[in-house]
Amino acid sequence: VNKNIELIYPVIIESRFGDIIVNESDICQFPDGIYGFADYKSYAIANFPGQTLTKFQILQCLDEIGLVFLLTPLHHQGQLLI
Repeated sequence: VNKNIELIYPVIIESRFGDIIVNESDICQFPDGIYGFADYKSYAIANFPGQTLTKFQILQCLDEIGLVFLLTPLHHQGQLLI
């Protein structure tokens, strides 16, 4: 996302998994970046696009659209819910 442009939310982002809708409340800032990705500080959490993998979410980088992390659901006792 170009930092010189003021965005009007919601914004549709074409991620590698499909289009995601980002609201301003979905945005997370990591002032020091994520370990190994220090230059990228703005992310959004979104539901996995489409009808598959509905239990998953993605952490979409807003500084570099090609950078996205898959978030897996955890049970309250730390076990994967797949």
